[in-house]
Amino acid sequence: MTIRLSATGNSSKNEAIVDFHRQQNTIDYINAKPAPNKKLELEWAVTSRFKPDISSPGVRHHFIPTDGYQIGLVREYFVFTLSGHATYPANSIGPFDDHRVSETNPKLAELTFSGQLTQLPPTGWELQSGQTLRYSYTAKNGGFVTVANLDANGARSRRFLTGQEFSQVGTFVFDFNEPYHCTLAGQTEGHRSCRHDFDQEMLQLSVSFTRQNEVTARFGGWRDDHAGIVSYEAQVMPMYRLGDRLNENHHGAAPPHQSILLTGEAEETRRDGGDRQFSVRFELPPATPAVYSIIVTARDAVRNAMKNLRRTRRFFIFDNASFVSKRDSIYPLSVDNSISNDGHWWLQNLDENVVFRWTDNFINEIHDTGGFLLPIIRLPELYNEGYEHNAGPRSVNAIDNVHGVVHFAAQFGVDADGGRSLQSPDASRWLPTADLHAQMQSFRRDGESAKLWVRADDVMNSSQVNSFVLHFDSSPAQLGQVGLVNRGVDGLVVHHSRSLHELRVQWTSSDVHSGLYTVQWEIIDNYTDSGVLMHSQHERRQRFESAESCRKTSYRPEYCYCTAITGCFNAFYAASPNTEATTEHNHDLLLKLTVTNSALLTSSSTIKISIDLSAPHPGHVFDGAPGSEEEVDFQSGRLLRAHWSGFFDPESGIRMYRYGFGANCLSESQLHLETTGLEASWEAPGPGSYMIAVAAYNNAMEPSAVVCSDGVLITDHRPSIAQISIGSLKVRPGLLLDAGSQDLWYLTETGRRRKLHNDNANCRARATKMENTNLLALDLSKFNESVIQKFEDADCEDIGPAGEVFYLVTDSAVSGKI
Repeated sequence: MTIRLSATGNSSKNEAIVDFHRQQNTIDYINAKPAPNKKLELEWAVTSRFKPDISSPGVRHHFIPTDGYQIGLVREYFVFTLSGHATYPANSIGPFDDHRVSETNPKLAELTFSGQLTQLPPTGWELQSGQTLRYSYTAKNGGFVTVANLDANGARSRRFLTGQEFSQVGTFVFDFNEPYHCTLAGQTEGHRSCRHDFDQEMLQLSVSFTRQNEVTARFGGWRDDHAGIVSYEAQVMPMYRLGDRLNENHHGAAPPHQSILLTGEAEETRRDGGDRQFSVRFELPPATPAVYSIIVTARDAVRNAMKNLRRTRRFFIFDNASFVSKRDSIYPLSVDNSISNDGHWWLQNLDENVVFRWTDNFINEIHDTGGFLLPIIRLPELYNEGYEHNAGPRSVNAIDNVHGVVHFAAQFGVDADGGRSLQSPDASRWLPTADLHAQMQSFRRDGESAKLWVRADDVMNSSQVNSFVLHFDSSPAQLGQVGLVNRGVDGLVVHHSRSLHELRVQWTSSDVHSGLYTVQWEIIDNYTDSGVLMHSQHERRQRFESAESCRKTSYRPEYCYCTAITGCFNAFYAASPNTEATTEHNHDLLLKLTVTNSALLTSSSTIKISIDLSAPHPGHVFDGAPGSEEEVDFQSGRLLRAHWSGFFDPESGIRMYRYGFGANCLSESQLHLETTGLEASWEAPGPGSYMIAVAAYNNAMEPSAVVCSDGVLITDHRPSIAQISIGSLKVRPGLLLDAGSQDLWYLTETGRRRKLHNDNANCRARATKMENTNLLALDLSKFNESVIQKFEDADCEDIGPAGEVFYLVTDSAVSGKI
C-alpha cells in the first residue's frame, strides 16, 4: 500500500511516496507545498488481499449450497484530518470509500483501491511547517452465506457475517523550513540556540591561503526543528574567471565529495545537527593553483525526493607556484621630476618632497591573470543571506590589489657617497603606503644621494623588493674664465689670425656634485648684430676612474677633482676649432661656451673676440733711467736701467712688453722677461758691454719688431794716470823695464816709450827698472795715434840703461797731456 503527495504545478522531484508496510502510527515529514492558489494533490493506491479459510459444507450442512456463500473485503476507506492551524480547527475529510465492494458485493480476489484527494488545504488555510495531516486507512472483511430452508421447501435466505477491521494510521508533518545554523536562529523560524564553542563556526577552514595541497574544513552548530538533519555533504569546487569575477566551476578537477550520514541518530540528535563538530579533509590537485570553494550542504529528513537543504561555503587559495616579480623593462621605478642621464637619476629641485613611484612595476602573474583576487559571483539562490562567505581573508568580496599585490611598503636611506653605503633596507623601517593603488610614497629630501626601496607582498606572503638610487644636484656646473691663449699667455680676447683653426681656447669647468656631462662651444659671427653660427663643437669630457689616474694622465693634474657619484674629472680644457673657416682683420666674433652637468643643469659664458692681424709699431729704447737728459754709455755699477717709448697698436692696443738684457741684441724668442710698464732694470753679472732688447705685444699677443739700445759699458777699474807727456822734459835715453808687467821699453830723451825691435835677457838685466812704465807717454806713430813706434836703430845690447832722473830745461809753467 503506497501514498503519494505532490504539490500541484511542481515537478515529481517534490513528491513524497510513503510505503504503508510499516509499523503503526508512523510520522513522516514532507515538504510538498502547493503553488499559490493551488491545492495539494494526494493520491493513494492500496492493494488488498483477503483469503479466508473456508471448508466445504458437509452432509450435516447440506442446507448451505455449495455456492451458497460469498466472503471477502466488504469495505475499505480513507479518512484525512488536517490540524495545527492557529486559527482554524482540525479539518476532517472523508471517509473516501471504495465503492466497488460492499456487504452484498464482497471481493475475495486481490483488489487495488486507488483515489485522489484535491481538497487540501481548505480555503483560507495556508500550509505551514509543523502542521499535520493524519491519515487513516480501514479495511473490513465480511460477506454472507445463503441458507436453504428445507422446512420451507428449500427457500433460500442470506445471513450476513460479522467481519474484522484492519486499520493503518500515520501522520504527515509538513516541514518547509531548511536547516539553519544556531548563530542565525533569531533570523529564521528555528529557535535552537548554540550550546557549545564549536557551534559558533558554521564552517571554518584550516587555512585561507596555503602552499600545501590539503585543507581541512570543520563545522558544527547546524539545526533543523522538525525533520532533523539526515546528512551533510562536503565538496571542494575550483573557481574560474568569468570576465571580472570568479564563479564556481562545476566541471573543474576537484577531490570527490564527502558525505556524513546521521540516519542512525536519534531524532532529537538530528534536530541538533548531530550535536558535535565534524571535520573533513581534502587533498587538492598538486599542480593546480586556484581559488577553491568548500561547500557544506545540510539536508533534513523529509520524505520528498527534493530535501530541505541549506548550503554554506568558504573560499581559500591554494598556490604553490606563484611569486611576485618586477617589470623594470616596461614599468620602471621613477621619482617625480627626476631625470635620467649617464646611468644615474637626478633631482634638480630640492625644495619639494621626493615622490617615489612604482606604477605597475610589480605583478603576481598567476593571481593577476587568473583573477585570484577578483570578487566572486554571489549565488543567493544557493547561499542564503547569512550563509554566504561575506567576510574574511578570501570572501566573495574582491581583495584589494594591484596586479596581485596586496600590500606595499617603502623606505629610504641617504648618504654622501653616491648611495654606495646603502646596500640593503632596514627591516624595522618599512613604511606602509596609505593608498595601495597610488603606488607611490613621499619622502623628505636629506643628503646628497638617496636609495629608495619598495616591497610588494601578495596574499601568499611572497615578497619582492626593488630599489631606486636618486642623486640630488640643484646647482649648475662652475665655469671659470674663458679666453684665448697665444705665446703662453691666456685670458686673451683678441685673435691674431684669419684662420679660426689657429684659435686656441682655454677654460676651466667643474661640478663637484654630479660631474660634467657635455661641453659645447660655438663661434658666432656678430658683425651684423644677428648671430650667424660659424662653428659648433663638442669637447670630450675628461673623466677618469680615480684621482690617481687623472693626475698621471692629465696635462694639468692640479685641476683633477672627484665626485661621489660619477667618478673623477679634470677641470682644465684647451681646444682649437676643427674648421677651415676664416675671418677678417678688425672684425668681432662671439665665443659661447656651454657646459652641462650630469644632472642636466647648464651654465654658459659668452665673450667677444676681436680680430687683429697687424703687429704693433716699434718704438725707441734708451739706456738709463726715464727722465735722463743723456743716454748712459759708461758706468761702473752693475745695475743697468733702461726705458722705452713710442710702441703702439691702433687696433687692439699694447698688452705687455717682453725684454731681455745681453751682450748683444737678443731675438724675440730670447725675450723672457715681461712687464706692462715702460722701464726695466737688470743686475749685470760683471763688467762688460750690455744692451737691452724690447718687443711690444698687442692683445692678440703678436709682437712688434725687436728694438735694442746702443749699450752701456760697465767697468769696475779705478781711475789712473798714464802716458804723461811734459814739454821740455829731458832724460837720459836707454833701456827701461816695467817691474810689474816685465815689458822692456826704450826710453827716449824726451821721456816717451818705444817698443824695442829685439829683446833678450842681457838687455833686461842691464835695463833700469820702473814700477809703472805706463806713466810715460807712448811714442805713437804720426800716421796713427794708436800705433806704438818701435826702436830699430841699434841692438839692445848696445844700449845702456835709461836715466832715472827727469829734467826740465825751461822755467815756464809745466803743461802736459795725459
